[in-house]
Amino acid sequence: MASHVNEDLAKSNWLKQAEVDLARRDPVDAVNDAEALLAICEARLDKLVQPVAPDVPSSG
Repeated sequence: MASHVNEDLAKSNWLKQAEVDLARRDPVDAVNDAEALLAICEARLDKLVQPVAPDVPSSG
């Protein structure tokens, strides 16, 4: 497996190590885990960027 990530000095050490570990994994399992991790990251980001709505009493 050619390593493009490990050559990029801007990439995190975590990502570089993940690429090394990927070489020993089943590719289908790796893709499934990557998709699950993406969903976790997106959910976390959504929580962090949601504006906090002020308490406004409902009219009615």
